[in-house]
Amino acid sequence: MARVKIAAVALAAILAGCTAGGPESEPSRAPVTTTTAPVDPAIRDLMDGAGMPPAAQRVFVAASPALEDKATLALSCAGLGTSASGTAHTYGCVVRGKIHVRLFAAPEMHDMIYVVAAHELLHVVYGQLTTGDRVRLDDELLAARAGNPVLDDRLRVYSASADDTPDEVHSVLGTEFAGLAPDLEAHFSRYIDRPLVLAAFARTLGDREEAIRRLETSVDEMKDRLDNMSVEMEVLRAAGDLRTFNARVPAYNALVRQYNAAVDTLKAKVAEHKALVSS
Repeated sequence: MARVKIAAVALAAILAGCTAGGPESEPSRAPVTTTTAPVDPAIRDLMDGAGMPPAAQRVFVAASPALEDKATLALSCAGLGTSASGTAHTYGCVVRGKIHVRLFAAPEMHDMIYVVAAHELLHVVYGQLTTGDRVRLDDELLAARAGNPVLDDRLRVYSASADDTPDEVHSVLGTEFAGLAPDLEAHFSRYIDRPLVLAAFARTLGDREEAIRRLETSVDEMKDRLDNMSVEMEVLRAAGDLRTFNARVPAYNALVRQYNAAVDTLKAKVAEHKALVSS
């Protein structure tokens, strides 16, 4: 209590001096604040578009992220063939701790930059995990991959370069696949806004790729039906049962027309997809 009283007396003396013509007081001083370099608006947009919370933003900014056109990105990511030299994604990469994200020319692909930014951030996150945390997470990733043919097909591009690793599964699952186990959802939500990222993926590539998969399945099924019908009709022809053979011709031809139309649609959608991802 004595120290409080002394401080109060000292303060009263200073105030008295200021108001009664006593010695001039020292000028007031502004508090010192910490300063940080401003974040580039384009990088801020990436973080907002992926819904990165503050802690994840710090990790992302620390990785010196850069938005690059297609040619520049190719140079930045050149030589990435194994996980030992970096982590590669079709539209971005992490090289020596630096994140590179590709800009797309096609307006329909703009929001893919948020998916790629989240994908590459998750690579950095995975690399910073402790050994124990990584082992536990790998078990969860393996369980999520089991019985998921779409994920296996998605990872085929990495298998070709020996990069089909838990690290890639981590980034792909987190940014492209909904309905994960609660523990995985909780893990990813610490770094990105999953609904936001998944929606960006759906409206750029996800819905298009799902439409292609559905068409491929439909085309395959029609081809099998046509093959079976063709065998049956040849049996009828060989047996001389022309009445039954002729009765089945219209249904066969109708299916042929349906099949050809589906193949044409599939080719168009594949060509559109290739044009977009190459933009």
